[in-house]
Amino acid sequence: MKFNCVILLGGSLLAAGLPHGAQAGQVRVTIDPTFIGLPGSAFSADALTGGEVSRISNDPMQLNGSFTLHEQGFMHITGTVLNGASVVPTGLDTRYTMYLAFNIDGFQPSLFLPGYATALTLSMYMVNGVSIFGIDSSNMAFVNNGVSPPILVATTSLLDGRTTTSIESFAPLALDLSALLNADFYPTSMFAGGFRTSAGQVNLNGAFSHPSIGVHVVDGGAGFVVTGGSDVLTFVPEPGSLTLLASGLIGAGAVRRRVRSL
Repeated sequence: MKFNCVILLGGSLLAAGLPHGAQAGQVRVTIDPTFIGLPGSAFSADALTGGEVSRISNDPMQLNGSFTLHEQGFMHITGTVLNGASVVPTGLDTRYTMYLAFNIDGFQPSLFLPGYATALTLSMYMVNGVSIFGIDSSNMAFVNNGVSPPILVATTSLLDGRTTTSIESFAPLALDLSALLNADFYPTSMFAGGFRTSAGQVNLNGAFSHPSIGVHVVDGGAGFVVTGGSDVLTFVPEPGSLTLLASGLIGAGAVRRRVRSL
């Protein structure tokens, strides 16, 4: 039973590959690390890309096949996308580091059915210098920022999180993990001037893919660790912004029709 828990657990946070061109509804943002005194330069992007290190643990399975799980880890942001083109901003991973730290609670309703997140804390940090990410001797994800303290530049609140797992084989065990995430994105007051967009408030849509090669069962089946993979965070309009945009387009159409009728 514990082994089955681990198999299903794979759907926690962690699918899509890199965006092929800008998708409808994506928002261009400008992020400026120099605003908080970090080396580098401002860059524009409609998506952030990278990989991650994380640990997923599960509680014992209930009689109906359901169980809860928890995931802790870091998404190391290593690049950006703008209008379908991949770009590494000046100074990223050579002068400063950018990453997301996350803690997620999830629920698997029954065997082999899609799971979902019930709570999420996701924080975006920048730090002077080059950070090191890994899995420690206790099979927990860590980031080593050296002597430079990380600076919190944004936080999120979860709107929706869905998860899936595919099993390629049982011997040896091979899992592919994927998930979709939709969350509000709130730059901190300290970093508000370093985050600019014409869309007002924006959301993050996340797509996370982790092939079997980066998924390892640990602690006798009590959980597993995830390394590498492909994580993509896309900036999209906040739902209220879409409503305002639609209202504006409708209003503009009404004005044009009135002008034509005069």
